[in-house]
Amino acid sequence: MATAEAEASRDERSPPGGLVYDGFISYSHAADDLLAPRLQAGLQRFAKPWWKRRALRIFRDESSLSANPHLWASITHALDRSGWFVLLLSPEAAESPWVNDEVAYWLEHEDPDRIIPVLTEGEFGWVDGVITGDAMPAALQGAFSAEPRWVDLRFARTEDQLDLKNPRFSSAVADVAAALRGIPKDELESEEVKQHRRTIRTAWAATALVVVLGIVAAFAAVQSSRNAALAEARELAASAVGVVDTDPVLAKLLALEAISVTPGGSDQPVEVINSLWQAAAADRLVAVIDVDGVARVAVSDDGSRAVVTSPVGNVVRMYEAPSIALMWEWRLRPEDQPPSEDTVFHSTVNHDGSMVAVGVMEPAALLAAARPGATEDPRPNRIVILDGVDGSEIVELDYGDCLGVDIGVWSLDGRLAVKNGFEPCGRPEAPSGWWVEVFDTSTWESEAVLDLPMDAPVFGPIPEFDDLGRLFVFGARTTELYDADYELVSLIGESWGFGDATSDGAKIVTSDPESLRVSLYDTSTGQRLTFLTPFEFPQIPHGVRFSSDDNYVIYGNDTSHTLVWGVASAEILYRLPSGTAEWTHLDEGTMKAYTGDFEGEVEVWDLTPPRTGRDPVGDLGQTAWVDANSFALGPEMGAFVAADIVAGASFVRFFDRSSGSLIDHAPYPQIQSHDPDRFTETDRIVPMLDGRFVYNDAGRWMAYDPATGEQQFIVGCETDDFETCRDTGEPLFVLAASADGTAIVARPGGDADWLFFSAETGEIVGREAVDAPPGILTFSDDWVMGFNHNVIYAIDRQTGETLLDFPADAIRGDISQSGRLAAIKDVGNVVIVDTETWDARKIELGLGDLRAISISPDDSLLAVGDEQAIHIVDLGNDTVIQSVGVPRASDVYWLSANEILVGTSDGSWATVSLDVQNLIDEVRASMLRGFTPQECLTYRIDPCPTLEDIKSS
Repeated sequence: MATAEAEASRDERSPPGGLVYDGFISYSHAADDLLAPRLQAGLQRFAKPWWKRRALRIFRDESSLSANPHLWASITHALDRSGWFVLLLSPEAAESPWVNDEVAYWLEHEDPDRIIPVLTEGEFGWVDGVITGDAMPAALQGAFSAEPRWVDLRFARTEDQLDLKNPRFSSAVADVAAALRGIPKDELESEEVKQHRRTIRTAWAATALVVVLGIVAAFAAVQSSRNAALAEARELAASAVGVVDTDPVLAKLLALEAISVTPGGSDQPVEVINSLWQAAAADRLVAVIDVDGVARVAVSDDGSRAVVTSPVGNVVRMYEAPSIALMWEWRLRPEDQPPSEDTVFHSTVNHDGSMVAVGVMEPAALLAAARPGATEDPRPNRIVILDGVDGSEIVELDYGDCLGVDIGVWSLDGRLAVKNGFEPCGRPEAPSGWWVEVFDTSTWESEAVLDLPMDAPVFGPIPEFDDLGRLFVFGARTTELYDADYELVSLIGESWGFGDATSDGAKIVTSDPESLRVSLYDTSTGQRLTFLTPFEFPQIPHGVRFSSDDNYVIYGNDTSHTLVWGVASAEILYRLPSGTAEWTHLDEGTMKAYTGDFEGEVEVWDLTPPRTGRDPVGDLGQTAWVDANSFALGPEMGAFVAADIVAGASFVRFFDRSSGSLIDHAPYPQIQSHDPDRFTETDRIVPMLDGRFVYNDAGRWMAYDPATGEQQFIVGCETDDFETCRDTGEPLFVLAASADGTAIVARPGGDADWLFFSAETGEIVGREAVDAPPGILTFSDDWVMGFNHNVIYAIDRQTGETLLDFPADAIRGDISQSGRLAAIKDVGNVVIVDTETWDARKIELGLGDLRAISISPDDSLLAVGDEQAIHIVDLGNDTVIQSVGVPRASDVYWLSANEILVGTSDGSWATVSLDVQNLIDEVRASMLRGFTPQECLTYRIDPCPTLEDIKSS
């Protein structure tokens, strides 16, 4: 293709943002499995500016490209978005159908002058205008009009020869990098020398500093060794943070390695511990099932069973979910028999796990390359029905010569829909060649064969039942809906591809491999409600499913992540680093997600709040959250305000302190709102010494006994009609406890006086006129302290003298258990007030919006929570010493010097240990894998620890 035509073609295919990769490496895994990654690493590092992560971005496919048709699309998308084609030539590459296909695609769509041949083995030459040699792929013949410039790397076969310190390898890398970056080789090599010299100068400067320190201190040798270890630990911690979004398991490994290289056990730099917290919070992987080749997973709707299929191993395994305990396995044929061209392709399990349908196909065109030596099997394509309890065969459904007949879907009332697969297959009832057949699973008699003339189907029709017995058929440009009698009811949407329907059929989700979008439709109107998929390369939609309760959409694709959306918000809630995944499932009852990928792994993910480093106490579910600074702990019970987004109201919720379980009496107290735009006006709940709790319900002070569910009016407005109370001036605003917890104060509406009453008995003990703004944080016999948005104040109760007047944008705060210190939020910072001296200082934390705030029992530490974490601040030097990976914290309460109670805006609460050694031990115990040799090489970890080494460190 001419250059101008190639650029025009690229413009048509490229996504917004232009090219993604500087180069695409095409190679044979058999020949260059070691060389290719070293070349990629060398290109990314050569003459890399110190401030950049990599000099070049290089695409190198590491997938096991079995005969699955979906992978080719991801390769072509990468080719479309690459500036250069780096072709590793070898006899094995010349024979590789994948390499030839990649070359042919590049020549069809791109400029042949942007191919860089790199000879790694064999012969390659130019004789009389023709390429010769056994390393030349057939697809490359005739590509060049003149002799191409090529790079010879045949010498580089060992570890030492594939290092940039090797002059020959470095020169070869410079040859390729110069073309990719459009910089003359001599200038690029000069830049590499410059960067190297800068590194040397830095190293010499560091060495000089160590020498000076050594002269000053007698322990210089020990200190320099520790400094080196600290520097290495910080570098590994930075690497852990860098990969936490894409590979949190690797991030945990790097953080643990950072700890292992630093003397002092759990006495680590703050960056190291924070990286471990961050990695532990991001990692949701709880189990991995390894199979041969591609892994496919299906889960029963009740979440009790998971069936895993391995087409390469021709085996189906049933597991209890979510424990992943193996129940049984079924093999297509005994392992000692020779392979044949029929294979297990996919399996599904019915709603309660009592039956499994296994698709057995003869996709000769698909599997010829992956199964050499296969012999013909006279048995036809078929569906094998297995007993879900023991794996025994119930019945076979035969389909003769139809290529790619596949399992479909189970209905709630006991039907099975089977579809044809990758090619049209005509039959009398369906002359179009595209069809879905439905069986009565009590008799295994055919109920109907739907003829489905389809416009450009992806992989044949894709059926899905809703709980009403209606049948949705995806796969064409318009989704079809059939009623329970198989009569066509409506056509929905303009998208096509994989899809799923909610259990009530009210919504469908469809994917479109052309636009790379996922659409949500209203089935009653046929209107698109929203797009769920952002443009992001490479993101080819595969499996897309609603969760078991329809509140989420889980979506597998060709990227390194599986995405989970909230249906109501249409926002991405989770990005699971699953690798290329097509087969996905989310059981909303347990919040376990299952992904099956092309690398031979089924991965189980826990989407409940992160648990490493914490002990879960309770969970309100998906519709409520723990309100900010509302925790109150009595002798046996705990309480907080729960804001329920479904009910549109706030409730006082109680839990048992020992077990964490909610104590639900009907009804539990609902808090009336003063303002329709807010959930509650309650400042805090106050525990009373007799086990009851006092709270403000729209101007009425109520006492509540969580042991019996009895409520008692204390003082204020006796009616629940807030407007009436406001007119009479009876409502009471602002609830605060004294510093010693023995008294409670409130301010009547329209009255400047403060009303004090006993926290033990609820009896009124007096009124006082205090000239202060209405917001009170706490008080004592001598003073009242509070804040009113733009000022923090303290007033002497005896003289009326102003003790403190500190400007701050204050909205919430906490008083220490001793009563000596107060901490008050000021945007992303905190103001600390000493109630003995009335000195106030602002700690510039530079954090996000703070909700949770609490002072430790000994007044030495402060815990604040923002959207990302709980941050522990040393009040001796006003610095953050630890950031605990608990996102979206609404409240925090110190239980002891090393343990806090945290409530979150996702409705969960947990106790969190601040003991660093406990965190390290938990993360080590949770590891499911160790470093790969390539990871150790990349991060210069030597010796490379095994999983056993990591767990036993």
